[in-house]
Amino acid sequence: MVQREYIVREVKVEQLRKIIVECSEQGLPALKTRLIAHCGKEWGTERRKALEYLNQLVAEESIMIDGEEIWSMKRWVKIEKARKLDYLGMEDIIKGYAQINLLDIFAS
Repeated sequence: MVQREYIVREVKVEQLRKIIVECSEQGLPALKTRLIAHCGKEWGTERRKALEYLNQLVAEESIMIDGEEIWSMKRWVKIEKARKLDYLGMEDIIKGYAQINLLDIFAS
């Protein structure tokens, strides 16, 4: 009986991984609450058990949970890289924009 439960668990975890990867490939995050609801509706799984499945995927480094959003690890690496580049770029843009606005105010 233990082997069967293990196999069923792995099938559920794999299905969650596929859903998350599919969402990430579309450029959208999978939402944690929706996945938990899916587990409850499809399998009668409790919230706690659904979170265990998600935590297993995090431990396997298949997914990354960012608050309510869940991304595939492949997509998450791209997001992190873009955030680092964007953060540095935005600081320069904000400072430059503020300087231009101040020059416009003083020129008037």
